[in-house]
Amino acid sequence: MEKFLKITLNDEPTLVSVKDISGISRGAATKINILLNTVSLDGAAAEVLAYEITATTASTDAKTKEQSTKLVALIQAALQTSWTNPVMDITGELPYAVTGILRKQFVWE
Repeated sequence: MEKFLKITLNDEPTLVSVKDISGISRGAATKINILLNTVSLDGAAAEVLAYEITATTASTDAKTKEQSTKLVALIQAALQTSWTNPVMDITGELPYAVTGILRKQFVWE
C-alpha cells in the first residue's frame, strides 16, 4: 500500500509519496530537502528531483536539524500506519511551521 505525507500551506495541500523518498538533507538555514528517487535529465546534467521545505523560524543549524530529524520520524510513523490510512497529515507535527514548499531539481553529485 502506498503511503503519502501531506503538508498544507496556505490551504493548498502537497502530497509526497513516501515510497519515492530516497533521502532527507539539510539545505541552507531554514530549509530541508526531501530527495526523491527520480532523476531528471535537464540538458546534459542529471538532476535529482526534490521538495525544498522552508520553515523561517528554524533559523539555526540546531533548529534545522531538529526539523529534519522530526521529518524522518514522521516518515517512519507513516510507514507504520494501517493500510486504510494512506495519507498522514504532518502539517502540525513538525516543530517549526512550514512557510514554503518548492519542487526543485538538484545537480546529481
